[in-house]
Amino acid sequence: MALACGSLLSGPKLTSVLSSSATPAVVWSPGVLRINGTDHSGSGNLLPGARLETMRSTGQLYLADGTRMRLSASTSLSVGAEGIELDYGSARIDSIPAGANRLSISAGELKIKVSGGMVQRPNMRELIVTATSSSTEVRKSSGLLIAMVRPGQTLAFSVAASGGREEDTRITGKVANEKGHYFLTDEVTCQKTELQGGNPGAFLDARVQAIGQLVNSAGDDRRTLVVKKLTTPGPVAATTCAVAGSTAAIAAGAAATGGAAAAASGTAAASGTAAAVGTATAVGTAAAATGISTAMIAGITVASVAGLAASVAVVSQNDSKSISQ
Repeated sequence: MALACGSLLSGPKLTSVLSSSATPAVVWSPGVLRINGTDHSGSGNLLPGARLETMRSTGQLYLADGTRMRLSASTSLSVGAEGIELDYGSARIDSIPAGANRLSISAGELKIKVSGGMVQRPNMRELIVTATSSSTEVRKSSGLLIAMVRPGQTLAFSVAASGGREEDTRITGKVANEKGHYFLTDEVTCQKTELQGGNPGAFLDARVQAIGQLVNSAGDDRRTLVVKKLTTPGPVAATTCAVAGSTAAIAAGAAATGGAAAAASGTAAASGTAAAVGTATAVGTAAAATGISTAMIAGITVASVAGLAASVAVVSQNDSKSISQ
């Protein structure tokens, strides 16, 4: 069946079109698929705007530009001409052809640009992103950059409930002075932010938590925070920017998304998975209870998923139970 799908996608690559009337996306599953509300056995074509549900079986999705994805059971998404809309479930991006743009995935308020790794959406307000060999970009729909998920890193995101203080930002890191300007690189999102107000000079080279409001215009990645308060944070978390992106982290992320199911069977992995799942289902509360490092960027709570062991465990468990064929 894989050969049949491949033949449908042969010919010139379309680097920005994922589905069209000329070259639709192709989906395959060992079970029943639902396309636009109609059940299909085995395989089907997806034209722009089509909605796909994997039901009780996993699926494999082949986009018109050559991108290959694996979908867990109980995943729902729509394929557009230039991106994927993930309603719920899990998608693992196995490969994107050389020269093609990064895959765009929308999940409600959050927009993701990814070249490889896994994106999981357990419910309407929460998202888990694992990056493998290259960074994954996560933004708000307004264009504001929330985080660059580093290779080997897993971050969980939670969108504030309606009516919340959507502009609140809380970041943690060491204060640095660059040509008279004060900056802080957040330990969770790995993003550098200029601090304005709050007397950051008094905390030079010290680790602080900065609370305030971002004043960037949409699409401007040079973040500036108008500081309301600087406080002393808790202990440094195991998963920080210093760890993410390291050779060990990249290897761990690649092993996780490649299906290291054995990691999920051990006691340590099981406890890590529990922490990760807790983070995904209640990011702010569970993270605080287990000591996981968190940040809030313009109302989006971001949590490091309990270190590299948990990153491997949660992805491996999902992979072995839901995505592996």
